[in-house]
Amino acid sequence: MAQELDFEDEQGEPYYASMMPDLEPGLSGRERVLALLARTLNQAVAPARYGRPVAVFVVLPSSFANADLSRVLPNLVGRFESPVALDASRVFVGGPVTSFEALAHAQAVLATGQVAGCVVAAADSFVSPLRLLELERVGRLRRPHDPDGVIPGEAAACLLLDRYPERALACLGAPGFGLEPATLWNDEPHRGDGLLEAATNALAACGYDLADMDTRISDAAGESFDFNEQALLVSRRLERRKHSFPLLLPGGVLGEIGVAGPLCGVAKAVATYQRRYAAGPRTIVFARDHHGPRGAVIVESTQGGQQ
Repeated sequence: MAQELDFEDEQGEPYYASMMPDLEPGLSGRERVLALLARTLNQAVAPARYGRPVAVFVVLPSSFANADLSRVLPNLVGRFESPVALDASRVFVGGPVTSFEALAHAQAVLATGQVAGCVVAAADSFVSPLRLLELERVGRLRRPHDPDGVIPGEAAACLLLDRYPERALACLGAPGFGLEPATLWNDEPHRGDGLLEAATNALAACGYDLADMDTRISDAAGESFDFNEQALLVSRRLERRKHSFPLLLPGGVLGEIGVAGPLCGVAKAVATYQRRYAAGPRTIVFARDHHGPRGAVIVESTQGGQQ
């Protein structure tokens, strides 16, 4: 739920954000991201025990582009019960689609058999003044005079991939990628080419058509640009009529969460299977970067059938 922040814009209007209430006060934007990441890894992954090493792939937002990242991985994996192959691990810095690039890299490393499992984690926070101004400067921040924007948020998510399907909560396909020529800041016609390309590649990797999917999950967080793109995808790619094709939006609660959004989408798909409210056993999860890159991945229930 969005709450009022302690600072205002030039017109005296308060900023609002969807933020974690129990993080240590006074943290900078980067410190909040690393705190979110550490908490998620410690709760979800650190207790897992493997006899052989695991690789860890961390995705950080572009605000870390010029930061010293040499201690990020050693600091994050200190509580892991399993040995960590730091030489096979990596920190990625970029936009939301980078999370699916890290996922694809982890799948490739896992396929070599060199590690017992791979952890893919991402965290982002837009509640610091600098990140808020970043959204406002490019016209993406929801304000009283401009409702076509996003509420800033913060989140972290992680996935544990391994080679033991009998205990898997879901199966992931190979991510597909695309590039959208139209952005919020140019005059190119918006045809949804990037999302269509990403979806086509992800579906082809699993041998499915879009009509075989039961649910869509997007990291869209409130901008009409993204909802128009979903409508374009359905109109251009859906070859068979579906009576229902729900679109789930974790960002509706979490706000704009940047690089954490795509992995939160995958986690949401898994949650619908585990809690048995999924529309069916197959979900396509989307990632969008308003500078052009698009990504998609298929998340399939291991239980099959109607949920």
